[in-house]
Amino acid sequence: MKKIIFSCLISTLFLSACIKTEKADLVVHNAKIYLLNTTFETAEAMAIKDGKILETGPERQILNKYSAQKVYDAGKMVVYPGLIDAHCHLWNYAKSLNEIDLSHTNSEEEIYDLIQKYIEENPDREWITGRGWDQNKWNPPTFPDNHILDSLFPGKKIVLTRIDGHAVWCSSNVLKLANINSGTQVKGGQILMKNGKPTGILIDNAMDKVTSLIPPLSDDEKKKLILKAQEKLFEQGITSIADAGTEEDILQLLKEMNSEGTLKIKVYSMIWISDSSQIDKHISQMPYRDKNLHIRSFKLMADGALGSRGACLLAPYSDSLNHYGTLIHSPVYIEKIARKIYNAGLQLNIHCIGDSANRVVLNVYGKILKQTNDFRWRIEHAQIVNEKDISKFRDFTVIPSVQPTHAISDKNWAATRLGERIKDAYRYQTLLNQNKIIALGTDFPVEDISPLKTFYAAVYRKNYDGSGQVFLPEEALSKKEALMGMTIWNAIADFEENEKGSLEPGKSADFIVLDTDLMECEAEQVLKAHVIQTFVNGKSVFKRNQE
Repeated sequence: MKKIIFSCLISTLFLSACIKTEKADLVVHNAKIYLLNTTFETAEAMAIKDGKILETGPERQILNKYSAQKVYDAGKMVVYPGLIDAHCHLWNYAKSLNEIDLSHTNSEEEIYDLIQKYIEENPDREWITGRGWDQNKWNPPTFPDNHILDSLFPGKKIVLTRIDGHAVWCSSNVLKLANINSGTQVKGGQILMKNGKPTGILIDNAMDKVTSLIPPLSDDEKKKLILKAQEKLFEQGITSIADAGTEEDILQLLKEMNSEGTLKIKVYSMIWISDSSQIDKHISQMPYRDKNLHIRSFKLMADGALGSRGACLLAPYSDSLNHYGTLIHSPVYIEKIARKIYNAGLQLNIHCIGDSANRVVLNVYGKILKQTNDFRWRIEHAQIVNEKDISKFRDFTVIPSVQPTHAISDKNWAATRLGERIKDAYRYQTLLNQNKIIALGTDFPVEDISPLKTFYAAVYRKNYDGSGQVFLPEEALSKKEALMGMTIWNAIADFEENEKGSLEPGKSADFIVLDTDLMECEAEQVLKAHVIQTFVNGKSVFKRNQE
């Protein structure tokens, strides 16, 4: 009798141990899950409910504890937190999907061919727009003019944006519409001349005179393009973005899409400062937070880009004597804007490429911030920083927000622009060491949207096919640092570290499944990796067809 009672007791205990005591919506298992917590641990499984992570841990622990409506077997693949792009341009990328893609061209002739093909396919279009040309890839690497554009495509109004978004190349009829002539000057911009006449190349603020003339798309057309862009970002494993300069019309569309439930990607918006009235208009409504839209920062431009010689340098360009680039706003104006944002307790993010622009802005930040703080003001790009200014990132707790793919795109010609100052450029490891944080982004559509290229460029700093020398190898990031710079550090830079950036209990279940372990694989495997599935708030938003 005692044996029977003992056997029943053992059976009861065994059965009770097998009962799953808690419910979840989704259990992910049979995976290597990089948690991105403070100890950089991995787990085998995780449970999710109501879009949040309940628990992570060993396979049997999670499977025995939770019953779930859905169980996802990752098949030994790798799970990472959803990737966060720290600096990109959502609308510019969405709009580019409706334009001629010039990013893969290597000569003027290729561009003319693409324009001709586009006109044949769209014969009724009066305005022809495109983006992505880069004269640094041509032979010779010089700016074009509009002479051939005019002769090949008479009557068409053509506006072609340079890869960096800091210059346009346009036909002469567009210049005429914009009332641009040999006597036109634009503060904070350049109108290039040849034989006393405008060439059609407009840089920085001068661009506005023609881009403002391009017929706008309807709101419905814009929304469709944004949704198309969203799909492509999910395919890349990007679940959150910091939109670096959201203009007023797009901000309103994002609010509408967020309310309608169609905005599924998480957007941290930096409001574009076209003038100080933009701050006055929004400041009383910030911080703004509603579902997938977060607004608590402003974006200002200090200078242009290195490729178009708009970046503001302390000394003249090595390949253009007596030319220093352009400081788009005066130090007095920058300080006025910064103080207003500081008094409101909000975040300021300023575009700085050249060493002069970085110095001006860091000095303004120092004057206002004075010491260690938690305002999390950022320098966007921080591309060329003089040695004397590096410590200011630490002194004033400034976050460097950089785009590693720029180093790869620029490395073949940057030294021509900078000479020996190249040692002050693309200093990612040096910048990281100031505050032990660096935010990594793509700057799409200036660069490819691929975060795998961001990872590769940050770690390996050489051509994507593996050829060539490593560019400034002492400034490379480790694999761990690169991954943190695409997840948790970006969440910190956006004041969102308590809800995303790592896979920990209580945080949003934003994660991706990859077929390659970036922490373990060789360099040549990184760009061959595939995002198998992307989840936002525990729901699948992309699944790769694995036929």
